[in-house]
Amino acid sequence: MRVVNVTVDNAETVEKQHVYAIGMFDGVHLGHQKVIQVAQSHARRLGLSSGVVTFDRHPSLVVDPSRRGLSLMSTHQRLEAIAELCVDTVVLLRFDEKLAAMPAYDFVKNMLVDGLRVGMAVVGENHTFGRHAEGSVEDLKRMGAQLGFSVEVVPAVRIDDAVVSSTLIRSLVSSGDVARARRYLGRPFSIRGVVVEGRHLGRQLGFPTMNLYPDPQQVVPARGVYVATVAIEGDPQPRWGICNVGMKPTVPVDRLIVEVHVLDYDQQVYGKWIEIGFLSFLRGEQRFDSLDELKVAISADESAARKWIAGS
Repeated sequence: MRVVNVTVDNAETVEKQHVYAIGMFDGVHLGHQKVIQVAQSHARRLGLSSGVVTFDRHPSLVVDPSRRGLSLMSTHQRLEAIAELCVDTVVLLRFDEKLAAMPAYDFVKNMLVDGLRVGMAVVGENHTFGRHAEGSVEDLKRMGAQLGFSVEVVPAVRIDDAVVSSTLIRSLVSSGDVARARRYLGRPFSIRGVVVEGRHLGRQLGFPTMNLYPDPQQVVPARGVYVATVAIEGDPQPRWGICNVGMKPTVPVDRLIVEVHVLDYDQQVYGKWIEIGFLSFLRGEQRFDSLDELKVAISADESAARKWIAGS
């Protein structure tokens, strides 16, 4: 997959005409996947390259920083998820003040048509574009007819009578309902980070942990204990774990931390990256009166996790 970085001032062109799926695609959830797959299908039918046009940051970070929301994944994770769908090209637009101020028609004419050689655009039914999100899907269809490309609008995906959306999934993750979020994402919600050294308390209790600080711009699951998967840099084998998100009230810390005890694994990986996938909520964060009580609780968490894993 080729990644093309584009700015308003440096609108790099592509050599081939593309069918583009266009959107933010935060989470690359099942609805996003459908939009991208429809674009790929049309690309094969038309003999064109398939592509995704997306942004290097969430538009809210520029348009209204005071109301900015948290993302489901980093840009790097988003590109990896799109790469797994086997598109030919990803165009990563730098969303800055200039792009935010660009009128809808100018965005389509200058960026999509002249720069990116759009042959067909595929978007979700709630897609908007241009200055103040002034452009609608109907506007895009009209502009496409004027400028020589076709447009397909893909209906939203519904599961459990709910429309799959990034907003809904963020709400589910932040409330701890990672199992339902997983259904809508098509994969576990995950956090990636570099392992930092802690107080070694887990090792003293017999449950060594890998600790990381979450990205402050990424949504974090509700405080508590979860069944998780763990991918470790340099380790080809996926692992199971129990993960705690919170402030460690029994032995308090000064910032939110994510710590995971990897089952049947006892190697130090400080400085390496890990990715934790959240599968099921076990219990909320608790304060215990002693380390002995904490140890008993962690042992119970491990038993519950192993039971969940055996039944999964």
